[in-house]
Amino acid sequence: MDPVALHYVPREVQDLFWTIKRVVTHIPQEKVVLRKNRSGSDVIISCHILCRALEYFFPVSCQDGYFGKIHSHSWLLSKSRWPVLSYFYDKYIIDPYPCAVASGPMLVVKERHTAWHSLYKEDDLSFLRMDKDYICPNDVFLVAQMIQEIITQLKIKTPSDLQLRTYMSVRQIKWLYDK
Repeated sequence: MDPVALHYVPREVQDLFWTIKRVVTHIPQEKVVLRKNRSGSDVIISCHILCRALEYFFPVSCQDGYFGKIHSHSWLLSKSRWPVLSYFYDKYIIDPYPCAVASGPMLVVKERHTAWHSLYKEDDLSFLRMDKDYICPNDVFLVAQMIQEIITQLKIKTPSDLQLRTYMSVRQIKWLYDK
């Protein structure tokens, strides 16, 4: 039996979610640690890094904010094939690395009458752009390379100009952070 929420989610968004979930669950556990930071602690893949890497490959946008008003978090919003429908797609959250959940990626319908509406709060999280150790462009690039390998291995179809778009996007992010 399908969860009742799926009856309200467009098939396009469901397919996108299942594809992203498939990719995320194939990231090898031994590659979760990306590097050591200045103080010698492990820097692991975070929701902020993962969402930014995933948006290069799929029709999603990374949204920053808070989960439960206290935990900084990033998640994905699906994009419609038709820009005029984008407003309606903002209520479908694909959370590839959810807080306080052990089951992996989730698809959430963020309607006013649901508890999810008050749990996912959008915010600029300006400190993400200030602290290069918190979200480093090289980390996003490293995770994007992992995702590219997984997509190739699983033979997942993605937008046709993927390589150029990914390369340009990562270069642009590096340029912004290096300023």
